[in-house]
Amino acid sequence: MRKYILIILLIAGLMITACNRFDNSLTKPSEESHEVGDLIVSTFESLNTEELEPLNALFHEDYLYDGISQEARIAEITALFAEHENLSFEAKITSEKHIGAANAELNWQLIAYVEEELCYNNIFTGDKAIKEGGSWKLLGNMLDSEEEETPAQLVIAEYFTFSTCPNCPPAEEKLRDLAQAHPNFIFLEHHTMIHYVVTGNDNHGYYGNPSAPAAVFQGQNVITGSSADALASYEAIVDSYIDEPAVFEYSIDELNIDGGVLSAKVIFDSKDAIDFEDMYLNYVVVANEMVNPVKPAENFYNVVRGLGHQSISASDMNQPIEINVNLPADMPTSGKLVVYIQKRPAVFSHNARIYGGEVLAFN
Repeated sequence: MRKYILIILLIAGLMITACNRFDNSLTKPSEESHEVGDLIVSTFESLNTEELEPLNALFHEDYLYDGISQEARIAEITALFAEHENLSFEAKITSEKHIGAANAELNWQLIAYVEEELCYNNIFTGDKAIKEGGSWKLLGNMLDSEEEETPAQLVIAEYFTFSTCPNCPPAEEKLRDLAQAHPNFIFLEHHTMIHYVVTGNDNHGYYGNPSAPAAVFQGQNVITGSSADALASYEAIVDSYIDEPAVFEYSIDELNIDGGVLSAKVIFDSKDAIDFEDMYLNYVVVANEMVNPVKPAENFYNVVRGLGHQSISASDMNQPIEINVNLPADMPTSGKLVVYIQKRPAVFSHNARIYGGEVLAFN
């Protein structure tokens, strides 16, 4: 009897130990640290004319961002206090990625206001940070000049189709292949009849109602049909645009979906001199996948479910532009918001150039 009791106690002890180990292995890890972003936010929230020392603590002595050194960056920021009264800063952290315990990389934005009027806006992409002596410091992107950092533009194809189109599948497949091959290429699938038509979508008519399948690349090249020659031209056209540097830098903020309406704020900036005549800010919401009602086993991708545009001018640069897009009841919970600037003359003549753009996925 004693032998059996000892065996039972031994098994119970092993079960307790095993349970403890099992529970510990499933303990939810702590949320990823955002201590660099928190430091940036707190630094600029407390910044004032009497206490500028936090800037020296924030920017590393080896800081270099697009050729701007630590000394030049601090001088740039402190000069704002000399130029403006009632100055306030807002730092917005878009992402923070840690690479080990002492290295991080951030995307963030710094905005300054005089009362409620915007007077400074700068977007920092790929800003590196290092932890030394227990404190984080920003290193910048370590590039010598802005020209080296200028990213390639987003290339956009506006693709026109419909659910019963017999010749469209090869064209859509080719566009999906191009999107997989080029991270800075996206196609926006506009349905022109039957299913998934968006009320008020005049893009197809603006381009002259080309026969489906039709793809308009960067607002300039119109290709119809799905012959081998047509599909080969897709690739040649994308290749001609894909490495062009971006003219505008875009930032999308405060995206929200409420009551079937997507809202957000868009800021754009350009270092080039731009003619803003006939210039519009476009905003398009696409669903990642939509079922083909004709062939339920197949899906459509990047289907346009809502859109809008508004005229812009040079005075809108660096100013938050509020956008609103009405969404249909069958809009999936996940999709993308695509914003882009386009020169859109009253009459299309292969001259409606798209100036890059930005894509923000949402769930």
